[in-house]
Parts: sequence; structure tokens; C-alpha cells
Amino acid sequence: MQKNIRKPLLVAHRGESFLMPENTIPALTSAWENKPYAVETDVHITRDDQLIAAHDYHFRRTAGVDREIKDMTADEITVLDVGSWKAPEFAGIHPPRFDEVLAAMPTDGRLYMEIKVDDPRFTELFRTLMEKRQIRQDQITVISFFPEALARLNRDYPGFTTSLLLGGDETYTIPELIKELRRLGCAGVSPHYQRPWIAAEPVEELHAAGFGVHVWTVDTIEEAHQCALAGVDSITTNRAGWMNRNWQND
Repeated sequence: MQKNIRKPLLVAHRGESFLMPENTIPALTSAWENKPYAVETDVHITRDDQLIAAHDYHFRRTAGVDREIKDMTADEITVLDVGSWKAPEFAGIHPPRFDEVLAAMPTDGRLYMEIKVDDPRFTELFRTLMEKRQIRQDQITVISFFPEALARLNRDYPGFTTSLLLGGDETYTIPELIKELRRLGCAGVSPHYQRPWIAAEPVEELHAAGFGVHVWTVDTIEEAHQCALAGVDSITTNRAGWMNRNWQND
């Protein structure tokens, strides 16, 4: 294995989610304690206009509840048990309000926040909590698969670093992607790490145009090294603490 490979910034995906129930306060605070560059979480809007940290659009997988977040109130959601599915010792852990996440963030902490909805209400709900908790904008990087959600945020609440998430269905060429990022006002792009253009030349082209490249979700040292050699700026992983400790020691 090649040694002395530059380590990109590490982002803890849904907190220390390999070991703990994802997107819960214990997982997020444990991740911050391990000192990655940032911790990532996902944010939805409830029926009563509250922001909730959860990945899926429902709780079938994590709580056995077949209801959509958008159709539930925050009070209904925050009594759910989203810990037991991971292990018995996590029974009773609940999905947090995003306000709880901001309250738990260290003063020097950073957060990658994925906007999970393309909803005009989001910006003002988010702004209210940022002001309540007195969180600096430079502590938050905002990511989303919804281009117009990022465009609205950049227009109506400017000052955040934003990055467009890409899965696998998009068909942008690199020049087309650069044009779209400029239209949206984004500072970077966040593709799945197996996209074919996660290679040195396309990454250099994006860098030359002024955009960061931030890949997800990488859980082995070998694949992380490949991304690093391509020149990516950050790696989102379910195993941030482990990867940080074992980067050159596999």
C-alpha cells in the first residue's frame, strides 16, 4: 500500500454512524469528540414547521414507523425509539430536533447539513435557529441534491459554503457542471465517490474553476486513498474516527 498519501478533510457521516444510531445526539457528539473536520447530518421539515435531523423520509428502517416526516409533528417524532434497531444498549434514543443538534455543537465544531427537502420554508426556519443558537455561518457547510434549495439559500441567506450533491443519475459533463455550480452560487460539488470522473484530471479541472470536490460515502482505507490520489478535498465516511486513526496504518 502506498504510504504518505495526503489525507483529505474527513467528515463524519450522520455522526459516528458505524458504531451508534445515525443522526442522533450521541452519534453526533461522539463524532465531534473525535475531531474530524466536520460532522454531517440531514434535515427535514415536519408538518408543524419544525426542523428534524433524520436521513430517510420516514421511520420504517430506524423505528418501524411507516409515516412520512412531512406528515408528522415534531412532538410525534421526538418520542420515537431510533436506537434499538442499532443495538439494545441504544434503546430509547430519539430523533433530535435540529435545534438540539446546534445546541450540542462545540464552539469550534463544524457541521455539514444536508437539506432533504425542496421547500421555500426551509431558509427562514434555518435562519431562526442559527440566530437563536448564535452559530457562525462559517461553521456550517450546506449540501443538497436539490439545486434550487441551494440557489434559494444562497440568494436569501448568503454567507454559507454550499455544495451540490450528486448521486449517479446526473449526466453533467465537467463544463456543464461548472456552469451549473456558478448558476447556483455553490462553492463545490459533492459526488458519490464511485463517479467515473473522480480522477485527477476532472478534479483538477474543477479546482481550476474554483470549486471544491467532496466525496461520499467512503468506508475503507483503500478507497479513501484512491480518492485522495484523485485530489478530492474532503471524504465523508461512516467511520471517521477509525479512518483518522488508521489512515497510514492499514
